[in-house]
Amino acid sequence: ADNIWHPELKKKEVRMALAHAIDCQEIVETLYEGRMECFGNVSQPGTLGLNAENSKPYEYNPELSRRLLEQAGYDPGK
Repeated sequence: ADNIWHPELKKKEVRMALAHAIDCQEIVETLYEGRMECFGNVSQPGTLGLNAENSKPYEYNPELSRRLLEQAGYDPGK
């Protein structure tokens, strides 16, 4: 979880690109047979400070993910 020291992962756009590149709903349906929920936060409901706005899942959007990587100047060699 502490990956902000990596030369590419310390870029916010790269981390956001990763979030938008994962189809959480497909994972939940396929691996967990719908018994879980997607969260946009590492904390679970009931955690102090967690609310509907800061825990909603990230949209699966591969095109946005590509644009964010491009904006960040992502270097896959690193």
